[in-house]
Amino acid sequence: ALLLGIVLTYAFPILARFDCPLKNLLSTCFSLFVLHLPTSLAAIAVNCLPLLLLWFVPRLFIQLGIVWVLLGFSTAAYINGKMFLKVFAKHGT
Repeated sequence: ALLLGIVLTYAFPILARFDCPLKNLLSTCFSLFVLHLPTSLAAIAVNCLPLLLLWFVPRLFIQLGIVWVLLGFSTAAYINGKMFLKVFAKHGT
C-alpha cells in the first residue's frame, strides 16, 4: 500500500509534465519521492487528509462533507500542483 501511495502521488504529475515511458515510471516516481521526501510526505498528507478526518472525527467529516465535495478535491490538487512545480523546476522543466 505504501509503494502504491508513492507511485500514485507522483505518477499523474510526471505523466502530465514529462514524456516518460511507462516502464520507467515506477523508478522515476520512487526516486523523486526519495529525493524530495518532505514535499512527498506533504503531498501524501494533503491527499490523506479526508481519510484521517473521517477516521478521527467522523462527525466533523459529515458536517464538512459538502464543503469537501465542492472545494476539497480542487484545493488538494492545487496545493499538490504548486508543490510539484517546485520539485519539477529542480529537474529542468
